[in-house]
Amino acid sequence: MSNAGTDVEELARKFNIWDPALNDDPYPVLRELQSKCPVAHSEELGGYWFVTSYEHVHQVFSDPQTFSSRILQLPPPADPPILIPETLDPPGHTAYRHVMSPTFSPRAVEGMESGIRTRVRELLTNFAAAGGGDFVQEVALPLPSAVFLQMLGLPWEDLDKMLAFRDALMRDMASADPAVVEHATNVVVPETSQYLGEAIAARRSSHNPPEDLLTAMVTGDLAVDGGRKMTDEEVINACFLLVAAGLDTVTAVLSKTVSTLAGRKDLLKQLADDPTLITGATEEFLRYWSLVSTCRQAKTDTVLGGAEIKAGEILNLCTPAAGRDSKEFEDPDEIDIFRAPNRHLAFGAGPHRCIGSHLARTEIRVTLEELVSIMPEFDLDPHDPPVQRFGQVLGVDRLMIRVPK
Repeated sequence: MSNAGTDVEELARKFNIWDPALNDDPYPVLRELQSKCPVAHSEELGGYWFVTSYEHVHQVFSDPQTFSSRILQLPPPADPPILIPETLDPPGHTAYRHVMSPTFSPRAVEGMESGIRTRVRELLTNFAAAGGGDFVQEVALPLPSAVFLQMLGLPWEDLDKMLAFRDALMRDMASADPAVVEHATNVVVPETSQYLGEAIAARRSSHNPPEDLLTAMVTGDLAVDGGRKMTDEEVINACFLLVAAGLDTVTAVLSKTVSTLAGRKDLLKQLADDPTLITGATEEFLRYWSLVSTCRQAKTDTVLGGAEIKAGEILNLCTPAAGRDSKEFEDPDEIDIFRAPNRHLAFGAGPHRCIGSHLARTEIRVTLEELVSIMPEFDLDPHDPPVQRFGQVLGVDRLMIRVPK
């Protein structure tokens, strides 16, 4: 065996998605694994397969008969949470999705666009008037959070509760510190469950409940068990998934996109001069900054990319790597807003494809349209560099932007 082969096997064996060394720029390591070992086995986090090629990530997403979505996290929890509908496999998954999907349909999202635009305009106008600041805290986090809370029918002042739960679910439960895991599991999750339970009870007891997603889930008919309503526990579990997805990914894509535009004055000017290009740019930024590395569990022994996967083994599917795969995308490390076709996997694929994809696209597109109008010039603060993390969602915790007055 060559030294190169030995080196990449060693890299794979010790690969840990939570390694802080990956936070600033994971792509050199991802490229190395993708080019030499696209289905790699790691002994970290209890042992898992790390999948980086577009072909194999797409294959696993599209085959729920072989790969279950029951476990989404690394390390796999002893008692994995039920996140409806994501951790359910078809056909059960389909019944819950049918109840929730009308709220996220293209028509429903179109009806929300005016309100989204008003909110974006307000946030960006204040941000520009202040000469900039932390784009994450001032714009990228408040926007999707406001939209998310409005959809669920929860008050804005309760955002901190939802953010604490998001962090518990997306990061703290994977912490190497047992005290952090215990607090997330035994304090944050039960408190959030109680809070959501009270909101659900209010809708069940109301003769005229508000028209929001919580009400849709409480009153919708499920095509399971002969037809019935969702239980309180099922609605809460669905909210858990929505919190994890709705309060992290759009924030991260917006932050990474703005960070990129701050260093690409040519591209920023191109979009400002011709905003009709923003729809294509949105798709390209979704490809370029695909964020999520989610998991699947093999139901049976199978073979993937020449690797022998045993039943019960965990696979981590890396869309950040898949979005930069040169076998699928020409010049994948270049941003090409005219790229076509652009079959990125930012929203996954198959039956579990992101239910909120239409909403996410709209939030990103509208933000870019207003951004190039309100603040067509801005820079990164050279004295306060961005703070990024990798893990299961590539995100940005701090992005200091300067806007000339």
